[in-house]
Amino acid sequence: MIASFGSGNAKIEIRWAYPGGTSAYRAALKPDLNARKTQDAQLLTNRRLRLSPTARAQLVSGGIDPRLPMLLAAMTAVHPVWIVDFGDQSPGGGPASLLRSMDLATHVGAAHLAVPAYIRWMKGLANAQWAQYLPASSELVTLPAGQTVLRIEFDVPSPLTLPGAGG
Repeated sequence: MIASFGSGNAKIEIRWAYPGGTSAYRAALKPDLNARKTQDAQLLTNRRLRLSPTARAQLVSGGIDPRLPMLLAAMTAVHPVWIVDFGDQSPGGGPASLLRSMDLATHVGAAHLAVPAYIRWMKGLANAQWAQYLPASSELVTLPAGQTVLRIEFDVPSPLTLPGAGG
């Protein structure tokens, strides 16, 4: 299940037709979750990556779309990045409904760039990815607490793991 809306006769379910069917999907869930947890934990050792406590907990859960950590690894190879949080899980979604967006701080002093230049760099790098790893959107958003962040979001369905990731 990717998403579910409404209830009763008005209920709408959006399902992903997994290659190989339901049994192949169920067989892939646990190994893919373990692969995501292992890969995501490696990001925690990256000294150029800062995470809020919320983002850290989300990352170690294994519930992050695997395209996000891959993009973060590319970003931190150039400049430090601060993740405020991850989000955009589809309502009513099941295990295939991973967190598909991340909110990045727009000012990271250690990057030694003015805010507009830092935002342009983050958007430029995100939008320079190969088609299958290209985000659906990257836009400035003001969070309820008043902080402006760059939200980078991917479309559904999320791959459970990336090719060659061992899941």
